[in-house]
Amino acid sequence: MPSEPETHLFQVDLRGIIDILANHLYSTPTVFIRELLQNACDAIQMRRIECDPRHGGQITLEVIDGPESTLVCTDDGIGLTEEEVRLFLATVGRSSKRDELFHASDDFIGQFGIGLLSCFTVSEEITLITKSAQDSAAPACKWTARMDGTFQISTLAEDVSPGTRVYLRARAGFGPMFSKPEIEKLACHWGRLLPFDIRLGDSEKTARMTLPSHPLVAKRFDHDKAMAFGKEMFPDETPFFDAIPLHSDIGDISGVAFVLNRPSPQARAQKHRVYLKGMLLADENESILPEWAFFVRAVINARSLRPTAGREDFYDDEALDDARAALGQALKGYLVDLSRSNPSKLTNLIHLHWLSFKALAVEDDDFFRTVIDWLPFETTMGDLTLPAILANWGTEILYSGSGEEYRQIAEVSAAQRLCVINATYIYDRELLERAAVLTDHPVQPLHPGDVMHSFEELTEEERQRAFDFVKRADFHLQPFKCQAEMRKFQPADIPVFYASNEAAHFLRSAERAKEGAGDPMLGSMVDLLSQDAIRQAYACVCFNLNHPQVARLADLNDPSVLEAAVKMLYLQSLFLGKQPLGKREFELLNQGIARFLDWGLAISSNKPS
Repeated sequence: MPSEPETHLFQVDLRGIIDILANHLYSTPTVFIRELLQNACDAIQMRRIECDPRHGGQITLEVIDGPESTLVCTDDGIGLTEEEVRLFLATVGRSSKRDELFHASDDFIGQFGIGLLSCFTVSEEITLITKSAQDSAAPACKWTARMDGTFQISTLAEDVSPGTRVYLRARAGFGPMFSKPEIEKLACHWGRLLPFDIRLGDSEKTARMTLPSHPLVAKRFDHDKAMAFGKEMFPDETPFFDAIPLHSDIGDISGVAFVLNRPSPQARAQKHRVYLKGMLLADENESILPEWAFFVRAVINARSLRPTAGREDFYDDEALDDARAALGQALKGYLVDLSRSNPSKLTNLIHLHWLSFKALAVEDDDFFRTVIDWLPFETTMGDLTLPAILANWGTEILYSGSGEEYRQIAEVSAAQRLCVINATYIYDRELLERAAVLTDHPVQPLHPGDVMHSFEELTEEERQRAFDFVKRADFHLQPFKCQAEMRKFQPADIPVFYASNEAAHFLRSAERAKEGAGDPMLGSMVDLLSQDAIRQAYACVCFNLNHPQVARLADLNDPSVLEAAVKMLYLQSLFLGKQPLGKREFELLNQGIARFLDWGLAISSNKPS
């Protein structure tokens, strides 16, 4: 016999809970669809466990148009008896018996009853009609809840199929969300990968919204199907370079990582789609893969990781850390396999994502050994790998880790056919220092003074010819803490080369700081800090005998012209070496320009008119 509706009050502050759900826990009201699908999926799973393991299960969403937009969600799950309705729905959030039932298995996404409250964020009234699949003699039951905190329970006389049907009537302002296109969009967004048949329509015409099969549940990995799956999951991306299967026993994870076919910004983590037992948790997750994995976007389904209260992310706990590490190992394994089975494909991949790979190689020794010989480095002879440098440019791998020094030597080194790596970019110096330890490659840092070893020595006759010039030049350069040398080097149009060590560079910087300091005490502190640098500083101005003007200076006997020329060439060596000028050097420049102008004017005035 049907029973009359009984009116009750929720044993919780319903409006307070709805406010928490709408304004603090959930980032969007569209989660009501997720909660409906979640409850329906758990009901079907419970029917499989309790009644029939072969039960297929189906969920149907139907939009009823009218003055008050209504959504109906129907499932053929376990259903509820009147007693269970009172247990699960009358004491939402406070039933120890419910917790006991739903913690007994890891197969459930959520908990009956609790998710229904989220529907109040979009609906004024929730009506549930349900019949138990376990107790065929139990009558169907109707439960109706309202925003005022009341609900009614009654039994029904008419016979209905086992399962549950939920009716939601849209609140004011939420009618557009209850349209058929919007419901289809939301259902696909949240539930596309759920393991049950979810359909949209009425009893006569429905359309399936879940994928009957996809790579996250397939027994064997199909590369072509995975690539098509990636295109559907990330429609805004260009076609992916490759697809990598991902698995982890920690968290019971399956997934696919899609390799981007565009350079990946190293400083920005990629956004991944993560699911919990087939239900979307987040479509912009940045924490499921290691930070260095900026060359992939992934679709991940976890069965055992713990979701946050809002079910929009996983708890940042030890299990997530371990799962992330396991997925990182899968990515490394893919690259190792590629280096053995398809080296040309790995080369193409590295050209796309070299920065990501360098970041990983710095952290991981095994990965370093796998990719170090494939990574490109900027050198004075172009972008080259370490084996290419050894094969074509000498027996040692030379690098400069200072931008200041590399700018000094780049042009001259290239002219000498000296291959030097510019190790001033992020990760490069660390990689080369690791290469010196972890590989058999001979790796050495190179300083400007070392470049001079590649210059051609003068013949005995040339040394005698240049002896007086070098001696005088050395005298004029002493106030600038430089010594003079003469060699022959390319390119011949560079008259002079400036080389200094780190102490000399520090000393020049300290002198400029002292010049700019208005406080005498600060100047004294700079003097004190510079004492060690003064003892260790080394700078050399090497004149190029291949340059025509330098060759003429070597034969010059006019002391005043030679002094002016040496000082101007010293300034030129600083300019060519990208060295900033100090106050004294600017004064020297002004004096030199004035002196040469005076000579020019004097010559001009002595010419016959």
